[in-house]
Amino acid sequence: MNPLQGLKLSEGSSDFIKQFPAKIRVLSTDPLVNLDKFGGTKFAFPVWSYDEQKAMILNKGASIVKGIQQIDADEDYGGDVTAVDIKILSSGEGKETRYSVNVLPKTQDLTEEQVEAVNKLDTNLSKIIKNGVRASEFNKGKKPTAEEEYEPEETPIEAYDDLA
Repeated sequence: MNPLQGLKLSEGSSDFIKQFPAKIRVLSTDPLVNLDKFGGTKFAFPVWSYDEQKAMILNKGASIVKGIQQIDADEDYGGDVTAVDIKILSSGEGKETRYSVNVLPKTQDLTEEQVEAVNKLDTNLSKIIKNGVRASEFNKGKKPTAEEEYEPEETPIEAYDDLA
């Protein structure tokens, strides 16, 4: 890899996926629907990040969710987004950022420990993002609140281990 390809543009480590491209496995089809600080709707998925080798949160808008929905509905991929690895690419900057969601040609096997780490994160997702509701509730009319602002980067996921 040349130095340009290995260049990291953000400082520090976060439990939220911010670097793209991102190679991940989505392990839940019931994301947490939440509002960002501007009132925009976001969808938080617990995922396994192959790039960071840990369970992380993908908390992005509708364009990424539409791509994930299409994969989940596509019988060519078994009609199950949790059974395939995906890569999310981005182009542009700021409000002009566009994302594409692609299925990778080869799916890697996840270990029991990796799946367990993502499931634990999924269990604690509503404690990390406090203003959200699950998509299953959202589809029945329940709405996320904008009452609480949260700073998810300040609290590492490990801090929620005892709350399950």
